[in-house]
Amino acid sequence: MPEPIQDADRQAVVQARGINFWFGEGELQRQILFDVEFAIQPGEIVLLTGESGSGKTTLLTLIGALRTLTDGSLTVLGQELLHANAATQVAIRRRIGFIFQAHNLLPHLSALDNARLPLELSPEISREEGIERASALLTSVGVGHRMHAFPSRLSGGEKQRVAVARSLMGHPDLILADEPTSALDSRTGREVIELLVHLSRGRGVPILIVSHDARIFDLTDRAIHMEDGRIQSMASARNA
Repeated sequence: MPEPIQDADRQAVVQARGINFWFGEGELQRQILFDVEFAIQPGEIVLLTGESGSGKTTLLTLIGALRTLTDGSLTVLGQELLHANAATQVAIRRRIGFIFQAHNLLPHLSALDNARLPLELSPEISREEGIERASALLTSVGVGHRMHAFPSRLSGGEKQRVAVARSLMGHPDLILADEPTSALDSRTGREVIELLVHLSRGRGVPILIVSHDARIFDLTDRAIHMEDGRIQSMASARNA
């Protein structure tokens, strides 16, 4: 029988309890996550670490409603995702800002148009307002002078800065970043994370950063370490 949920966990932005997850079927079925439990509180910056294959990205995709949870309990932004239908998953995704390893910018769109893409799903926001908001965000992340450039003309660091701006466009309630520094050198990668953390703290937006780069630990509030699909440890950066 599950333990009672503590009061602090009732306010959690993300609450995972007893999550198990498998890929494949029959003899090819392989378990990826084992009894995963943790919470992310409002405004908290959490680093999820672990080697390749440890289950980090699988867990992030479940939290982002990009996969369907079939075992355990996962509450994100107040919504239980166990057996959630497609409409519920879409609604949750619209409240989350995503940043991916490969930045996922559309090559035929300028930095400005890439940044304002999330607003295409918000018809109540005019094109003019979207351009104004995207311009301001691109300036705040240090690439305002590059807003009319296409991705092929941007450096790796500039592309990720555009991705950071895009993730904040819809005023998200949660940001999920999957290996956002892996394609960058150490200095540029740290600059991007510093920028993301600064902007999110200013807005009170919690972040889950999936990364194997422990060098950014000091920029976060807490680190959760995974091995072979299990959470092995949690550590507070404030006590490191």
